Amino acid sequence: MFFLTEVKYRLIRSPGRSIILTLVSVMLVCSMGAYMGNAQTTQRALDNLAESIPVTARVVSRDGSKISHLSITTQRYDALVSANVQDVLCTAEAAAKINGRQDTSSGRDVTVFGISHPDALTTVQKDDMRFLDGYDGTFLNSIEPLCALDEGFARANGLELGDKLNISFYSGTSSGSGRGYADIGVQQVKIAAYYPNTETNGERSPNMVVPISWLRAVTEQAGAEFSYSSLSVVLCDPMKLNSFKEALPSMAFYPVDHGCADMWTGNAVSMEDELFIKTAEELQANLLIYQRFEAMFFLLIVLMVMLVVFLVLRVSRTDMAIASSLGESRKRIGGVHFTSTILTQFGGGLVAQFALIFQIGLTLQETLQIFIVYLVCACAGTVLALLQLFRFDTLSLLTKSEGSNE
Repeated sequence: MFFLTEVKYRLIRSPGRSIILTLVSVMLVCSMGAYMGNAQTTQRALDNLAESIPVTARVVSRDGSKISHLSITTQRYDALVSANVQDVLCTAEAAAKINGRQDTSSGRDVTVFGISHPDALTTVQKDDMRFLDGYDGTFLNSIEPLCALDEGFARANGLELGDKLNISFYSGTSSGSGRGYADIGVQQVKIAAYYPNTETNGERSPNMVVPISWLRAVTEQAGAEFSYSSLSVVLCDPMKLNSFKEALPSMAFYPVDHGCADMWTGNAVSMEDELFIKTAEELQANLLIYQRFEAMFFLLIVLMVMLVVFLVLRVSRTDMAIASSLGESRKRIGGVHFTSTILTQFGGGLVAQFALIFQIGLTLQETLQIFIVYLVCACAGTVLALLQLFRFDTLSLLTKSEGSNE
């Protein structure tokens, strides 16, 4: 009990010293918050970089000149989408004929695209689509026999949402000799949506779009060859970009060769990763600087605490000497001053929590981590300061003190 009374006495006897220590604690904790907060913000930016700057792998022709109207085999598609990727956008070209069977030598009657998502085609926008009740854009991800029609085409043929069509389908493939079509038989599809007729970069929206998984399934069931005309994926973990690139040859994909004459085969991959790599390198360099100087920064905090405590308690050396001359151990004297000083700094650290949360914008968990680290530094700095303060001879200090009073 008497120990706590001494601690209380030290706290209230010199309020000026307590205020100084409190303000210094607030300043040091805020400095640590700014330093560690910047480091944590940089780390979070690096962790979330894949969301803010996605890395897209896009299948292109071997010469790199085309990203659509390609011939991408199902083997290459399966290999690429089975990697650690997401947001798969792909298309496949086909054709259909409503009245009778199509003469594939004379062109197409109905233009058809199999797509995985409206974003796969620039001429079809999800926001512009009008859906049958109970359906939305996700139907393109299904394997159900559904379709969406161009509004003008639907009006011209008297077709309404919910109607079921029995029409002849033809799977398309691209090659150097042009586009060929394979008869895959009559298929029944239900109209699940309309979209407006548009034109983008010289390409018009097709008469019909269907789920690409369904189109592939019925093509393969008919014994015909199926191929994709465009394909792009987004890497789930761009930080493993090099590993992904190294795995591409095993998927039968190769680097772009501008000297190659092949403009149709989709067997090369173009990586849209320049901005991601540049940003990641900058963030990693900044984070490395914070990490390298972190130990030195904490050491500086310890030294500043030691200096401030030493200067604040220096005037108390006489009291320490008197207590020592009365038989009180230096260990107990140091314990009283250590406890009172740490309690003062503890209060300053608590005050700084509000600044860290409301001004710097750190979370409660982050501020508590900073507070704990500061208390460790404060304890170390206070112990070092007290060790310096106790480097005195009691008799000499008391004699000097009495001489100065006279």
